[in-house]
Amino acid sequence: MELFKDAVLSYRREKAMMTLKSIFKEHYLKSPPLMPEDLEKREWGFFPFRKGGMRRHVSFIDRKEVEAYFVRETPRHSYYSVAFYREPDASKMDEKQWLGAELIFDLDADHIEGAEKMKYGEQLKSVKTEVIKLLDNYVLDAFGFDEKYVELLFSGGRGYHIHVKDPRVYGMGTRERREIVDYITGSGLPVEDDSWLFPERSLGMTSFGRHMKVLTVRKMPGVRDPGWRGIIGQGIGAMLDELEKKEAKTAARYLQDLVKSRGLCDDKGNKYGKATIESTYQDLFSGESGKRGVDKLRSGTFEVFSKDRNRDFFMNLIKAESRVNAGETDQPVTTDTHRLIRVAGSLHGKTGFCVTPIDLDAIKDFDPLKNAIVLPEDDINIECVRPADIELKGHEFKITPGIHTLPMYAGAFFLASGSAILPKETFRA
Repeated sequence: MELFKDAVLSYRREKAMMTLKSIFKEHYLKSPPLMPEDLEKREWGFFPFRKGGMRRHVSFIDRKEVEAYFVRETPRHSYYSVAFYREPDASKMDEKQWLGAELIFDLDADHIEGAEKMKYGEQLKSVKTEVIKLLDNYVLDAFGFDEKYVELLFSGGRGYHIHVKDPRVYGMGTRERREIVDYITGSGLPVEDDSWLFPERSLGMTSFGRHMKVLTVRKMPGVRDPGWRGIIGQGIGAMLDELEKKEAKTAARYLQDLVKSRGLCDDKGNKYGKATIESTYQDLFSGESGKRGVDKLRSGTFEVFSKDRNRDFFMNLIKAESRVNAGETDQPVTTDTHRLIRVAGSLHGKTGFCVTPIDLDAIKDFDPLKNAIVLPEDDINIECVRPADIELKGHEFKITPGIHTLPMYAGAFFLASGSAILPKETFRA
């Protein structure tokens, strides 16, 4: 009996996928996917709606051929190579004759700490925060790529893709691309080395009886420092700004949360307590504006702490935050010069959302749960097999066991994600 039920459910899931395929086909008839540059030099790959592996080593001559394929075959997932080839349809990689490749950064919820505990919408917000940091701090600032060569897309699923189309990157190999990843992620940074993070500067000599001592001060990483010291300086500035906005008690709780979440301990393995945290806060924010510890820190002077323990706590806090300020990107994607990436303007087979290009200056206002929805609002009946909920276009949709009538874009999402199938009467003879 159980085997029979499983077979029926499998059949109904297959029918749901065929309905989803029809929805996709209707969309592509009106809105074909966007074409990459030199499309005839790209390898294309597709996953079908029916079970089976990816169809690879496909090539097209022109836009019309691509558009016809999407309507005729209507794939569930669609990709093209970031690389350019002389023979993109060759079945063996060494026969394709590689000509170069775009530089790709891929960031999705898998790279977000604690994402498994978040709802889908929360994951998307967290990923967007990280992709903005990746764009602003690294792609545009540290690497200095011109905006005209940078293309940003929502993946249609749980993340974003950044394409760098500067001709200077096309010839870069895996090793050079790995160096870019290492820089973004801060791999190998000597953040535990105080002489690098807080270098000492001599102020001269002083005498204590018959003994002489060199007076030194430590220098803070500044926002204008080159490379990673500048990135750390920006992070310190943001943290100080955040603390300054808060009242003393709220700020102390904020620091206590950081100590807990970062696992901060002194050299003996003891966690920093409330007294140290509150004393450090006083060192930073007590006194007349312009003469406070925080004002001196912002000018680059580190010698503002009344106790060595307060200084050590702040130094360890900065070291911990330096790791947090590191960027994220999917290393295998960025380093792979033969990678396939989702086709802009295509539909994602697990959500029904569009792989959406985004103007760089519009990313902060971009909401994928509104702006990436392109399917119509016509009603569709679905049957819930797994309770689920999501907010789309400002409306909350929640399905529980039973039949639901929903707008097409919402029904397609639940069908694509596997939370729903078609009601029996939909395909009853």
